[in-house]
Amino acid sequence: MSGGDDLVKMKELFGDAAGYYCSENNARYGKKLDSLEDCLKDRMLQKRFLFTTKAIGMGIEIKDRTLKQSISPYRMPVLVDWIKEHLNQPMKWKDLYTGIMISKVFAEYRNRPMKPTTLNKKLAIYGVQAVLGRDKKRVKDGKANENRDVLFWFLVEF
Repeated sequence: MSGGDDLVKMKELFGDAAGYYCSENNARYGKKLDSLEDCLKDRMLQKRFLFTTKAIGMGIEIKDRTLKQSISPYRMPVLVDWIKEHLNQPMKWKDLYTGIMISKVFAEYRNRPMKPTTLNKKLAIYGVQAVLGRDKKRVKDGKANENRDVLFWFLVEF
C-alpha cells in the first residue's frame, strides 16, 4: 500500500481479522497501527490477513506455508467498488468473472480461469458469493422478458 491512509481504510473493512503494519518511522501512523511483532512472529503470519506499506518489503522474509497468495492491495478499493455496484444484479458468468479479474486483485493460476467454487472462496473475504439463478419475471419494463428462463449469476451477500 502506498501509505497509512490506505491501511486505515483496510482496517475499516477488515477489522480485527487482519494485521496492519506501517514503519515505526512513519510519524503519522507508525504508532497507531500494529507493531511488526504483532503481525509476524518467527516469519509466520499472526492473523489471517496482513496489510502493509512498502516498509515490509525491505528485508523481511515470510516463510508461512499457509500463505496461498499475495493480493495486490493497491487494487482492493477498485474491486470493493465494483462489487457494490454489481451486487444482486443478473450477469453472465463471463461478465461477472471479467469484472472481478479486471481489478487485478486475484490472479489466475497459469492463465487458467477459476471455477465458481474457487472464486467464491476468494470472494468470501468481501462477504459475497456468486450464485446461479433465474430472472422469473414474465414482464420487465413493460415488455415481455426475453431472459425469463435464462440462467444468470448474481453476487449476493452472506
